[in-house]
Amino acid sequence: MEEKEKKSGMKRVLKNIKDIFQGEMLLKLGLEKYFFHVVILAVASACVMLFRSGVENTQIKREKLKAEVNETRIRHSQKEIELVGLGRMSTVEKLLEENNVNVGKPSKPAKNIKK
Repeated sequence: MEEKEKKSGMKRVLKNIKDIFQGEMLLKLGLEKYFFHVVILAVASACVMLFRSGVENTQIKREKLKAEVNETRIRHSQKEIELVGLGRMSTVEKLLEENNVNVGKPSKPAKNIKK
């Protein structure tokens, strides 16, 4: 007895699903006069979902770019610190000595030539 009830219940569920996809459920419930409203709501819902998806994608791209900008700022600060360190006279003199370059501070002051 229970098996028959289960089978009949499954048949009813499958028939209801079939009716929904074929559009007969609207006729059974008497909602055919609201069909246009249902279509408009479905289209509006789809538009809202597409819009939200676009907004989320834009926010994700924005966050990635923010992280990239911060990383670039950090690298810029590091390079700036390195360049400031290389610009010191003592550092330049050491680098010149290491590379065997015979350039250094002038021993005599520059002469002014007057015409």
